[in-house]
Formats: sequence, C-alpha cells, structure tokens
Amino acid sequence: MIEIQLNGLCLRQPLFMFFGSSSFRRILLSRLLLVTVPVLLLGVYITYRKARSVFLETSRQNLTKSAVRKAEGIQESIAAIKSILISTSDTVVLKSGSPLQKQIFLEALSREMPSDNQCLQLIDLETNQLVGNTCKNQTTPPFPPNIWAKTSPYLITKATDIYIQNLLPAPGMEPLINSRRLPLQFLAPVYDDLGKLKYAISLQISLIDRRKTSSTPLEGYPVIINEKGVILAHPYIERVGTNIQQQADAIRLESLVKNAIAGNENFLHLFSLDKDNVELIAGYSSIASPITREKNKKWAILSISPIDSTLAPLREIRRILLYMVLTLMGATLLAILIIAHELARPIEKLRDYALSQNYPNSEDNVPPLSSIRELNQLTASVQEMLNHLKAWGKEIESSWQEAQNANKLKTEFLATTSHELRTPLNGIINCIRIVKDDYCDSKEEADDFLQKADDAAIHLLGIINDILE
Repeated sequence: MIEIQLNGLCLRQPLFMFFGSSSFRRILLSRLLLVTVPVLLLGVYITYRKARSVFLETSRQNLTKSAVRKAEGIQESIAAIKSILISTSDTVVLKSGSPLQKQIFLEALSREMPSDNQCLQLIDLETNQLVGNTCKNQTTPPFPPNIWAKTSPYLITKATDIYIQNLLPAPGMEPLINSRRLPLQFLAPVYDDLGKLKYAISLQISLIDRRKTSSTPLEGYPVIINEKGVILAHPYIERVGTNIQQQADAIRLESLVKNAIAGNENFLHLFSLDKDNVELIAGYSSIASPITREKNKKWAILSISPIDSTLAPLREIRRILLYMVLTLMGATLLAILIIAHELARPIEKLRDYALSQNYPNSEDNVPPLSSIRELNQLTASVQEMLNHLKAWGKEIESSWQEAQNANKLKTEFLATTSHELRTPLNGIINCIRIVKDDYCDSKEEADDFLQKADDAAIHLLGIINDILE
C-alpha cells in the first residue's frame, strides 16, 4: 500500500473509502446531534426555570400585597360597620317605633349591609327577647352582661360603645352565618330618649367577601390567625377554631404568625395549611385585633395560594416550549442532514475520483469539491500529491527503460566478449596440444605452432586489457 506524507496529512486509499462511506455520514450526524440537541434542551430548560422563577417571585409579591389589601379591607369593613351601627342605634324607629316598624327597619338595613352573609337582631335587654330578627332562626349568640352602662348622659352611641366578639363554631350550636369567612358579632346599645339602656342591636356578619374565599394566583384565599395561633377564618370549615400547633407545619406557621404580628409584610412557603403535602405560598400582614376583649393584640392576615395554582400560567408556557422544542429539533435535524450532505458529498466525490480505474494515471485534475476552504485545501493537497506521483511514475518508467537498454547491451557485450575470448583461447589450446602430443613432423612445424599460440596469447592479452579499461 502506497502511503504519502504531504504537508502533515497522511493520505491513503482506505481513508477515502472511510470518508465517503455511509458510516461517515452516520458519525457526522451523531456528532452534530450530540452537540446541538443537548444545547437546545439546556437552553429550553434554563428558559423554563427562569420563567418559573419569575412567576414564583411575581406570585410572592402579589400574595404579600394581597395580604396587605385584605388586612386593610377588614379594617375598613369594621370601621364601616361601626359607623352604620352608631347611626342605626340613634334612629327614632328603634327607640320608640312599633315592633313591626322595627322589623321592617331591620330588614331594610340588612339589605344595605356590605356583606351577603349577615343577620340583624334587636334584643330587649330587660326581657332578653328578640324584638326584631333577620336571621334564619331565633337563637342569639351569648354575650357578656353589663357591657354598657344602664344610663347614658350623651343620648348618642359612641364608637367605644360597639362591642365586638368572634363567633367561632361551638359544639351543639348552629351557626347563624358562614363560619369560614371570619364571623364576628357587633353589639351596639340603644338608649331611649331619657338615656336609659333599652335594646341591643346584634349584627352577625362575615367580614370576608364570598368571592375572596376561592384561591386565585394573584389574590389567594384568606386565612386569619390570632396571636394564640387559633385559626379564625379558613376555606375549610374543619380548620376554623383549631390551633396551628395541631398542623404538621406548626413550626413554620408559628414563625409566620410571629413575623406578621411583629409588623413584617412578607411571604413564606407552607406545606400543611391547605391539604397535607400540598406546597403553598403565603403572603402575610397583620391588623390590630378588633375583638373588644383583645386589646393590644394582633391578627395575622394570610393570603394563600397553592403553588400549582400559582404556576398555572406556566403550563401554557411549558406547552409552547414543548412545541418549540419539537419544531426546533425537527428544523435542527433537517439542517444537520443538509449540512452532513454538504460535508459528505465532496468527500464522496474525492473517493469516487480516488477509486476510479484511471487514478492516478488520469490527466484530469481533481474535481473541485465545494466552497469550503478546508475541503478546497484538501483538493489542492491531493492534486499536489498526484502531480508528485505522476512525476515519480515518469522517473520510474524512464529508469525501467534505461535498465532494459542496459540489459540488452550487457547481453550483446557478453556475447561479443565470449566470442572474442574463446577464439584466441581455442587457438592457443589447440596449438599447444598439437606440439604436446608430437603431431608435428619437424621441429620447424612445432615452432610454427608455438609461434601461433604465442600470437594468440598476445591477442588475448590485448582483449583482456581492453575489457579492463
């Protein structure tokens, strides 16, 4: 096998066969795919993780702001309800109207209340009987006696006269309103025209709007916890009234409540406040407890959303990214096939040229491969190699012809030399044998043969000298 080292490139015939074979294309395709596909998938994965981080950060900020808005909304609702009850307790109808007028007034007032989950009751404090009622039943949540003075010199109700208590679910007592939406009871005194305490207005109301109890990625659902860790409001009724220490994630919940009561507004990831092993994002804030007996206490206001709900918009992005990956992989595969063809085809041309019967005796130059500089350099190297091979071939052919001529001359020379040497040598041998065997008739004849032998020997010596020269 002829092997030529040219410009650091070792070229041999099996090399062309390897480059031009189908295995070359398979190897080229596999290498390109190994490079492009991981890079493509890595780029998509980084994009997805970045989008997920952005969604999470946005959701954390939104839930924290939502908790602040919920806290402000609860405070505004409490202030509005107090204002309504203050003005209501001073109406003439409640002080001196008939029972029917009072009932009609309470029903009209109930329709004007900001919540759709409430009921009003007017209680006669002397008989502890209901004078007016908009609730579904006739029961009244118990409240402490002697909340107000028996007489009032002001004849009007002040904000400090409003008594507020929490209506947590109690065993054996049917709740008047929805216990999941922060049920509170507001009590306001009603004094007659002489300043004597006569009635109490009882308003049982859910402060959390029904539309805000469902979880949304931007708002979340509200959960309210007091300083003692008791859950006051929660979408799941079975959680209301329980303590966070009963939760599997008690340590994180205690930390959250502590930070909220300290006045911090932030977020925290939880794992058990909704359903067990469901990761939640909870933004939190706090408000001063509106309960009359809980002075200088605070409530933690949480806005909670499951992380799956928070990342719900990411599903569409994930689907789009999947379609994009499939499209890009198809386009990449097509591009790789085209590139592999463009790279392999010139090599196959070079192989076909190298394996042709006239190679390397063809007078035609190596055909151009492509516009790729490296392949053109390979073509130039192969062409230079062929030129060297052709030159060396001509030198070998010339040397062979010269060797043939030399061999012919040698044969002719040996034949001539053999004839020229044998003729005088035979004469010498014959003359000496005639004299030796006494075939001569006289001495003169013997001397004549010896002279001929001497002349032949001198002639032979001349031939040998000519050969040696």
